[in-house]
Amino acid sequence: MVNWLKPYLASCYLCAFALTAPAWGQTPRPLHEQTPGWGPWQPPEQIQAAQIDSGFSNLELGGYLDFQYVCSLAQQVPMEDAVIWFRVNDLVTQLGTGEVEFGCVVGNEIVSAMHSTAINRRYRSVDCWQINTPDQSSLPVYEDYLERQKTRAVLTHGTKVDPGSYPALLNFPGLAEQPETIWALIAKPVEGWIEFGRLGSSGNFRRCPGP
Repeated sequence: MVNWLKPYLASCYLCAFALTAPAWGQTPRPLHEQTPGWGPWQPPEQIQAAQIDSGFSNLELGGYLDFQYVCSLAQQVPMEDAVIWFRVNDLVTQLGTGEVEFGCVVGNEIVSAMHSTAINRRYRSVDCWQINTPDQSSLPVYEDYLERQKTRAVLTHGTKVDPGSYPALLNFPGLAEQPETIWALIAKPVEGWIEFGRLGSSGNFRRCPGP
């Protein structure tokens, strides 16, 4: 593993914990809420039709079980009967990797939620993204997506890149330094971070055309 990647993988594990840990004490949200970049809330029986997979680490799987247990307490039902709805963000379609949000439903409200990495099961694998900036400008590849002081390369519009893994390694909004920007790690043609943009936008790159 290249040395420059290690601190970011470590930070991603911390991000995964923050995203996975159920957030209790939230202000309840209406079940019919609409959020840019996210699909509608759906009942649990629709999870198979959504064609997604999630829970790619013990941390996420354990986090979901904890969430299910505490949700069952809030709903005053056995753990296996907890009613947990879900919604999927646009990145799952745009890139093949995104997020699913699980929500604990009490009445007609989401009283707490947790996030997990999700992939699109319609794609067996995603090893190609294509640079597609809105203004057809070039996209820099940074060694460090927080500092952005060292540029490893500049990718022209239409360039194809390999994320290097599936699920891809994404840094979702939530860091204080970049609360609105999604960054993605690529492996080829050079290793580094590229900026997708904001959730709900067309983004600076997308999954290459094909099955």
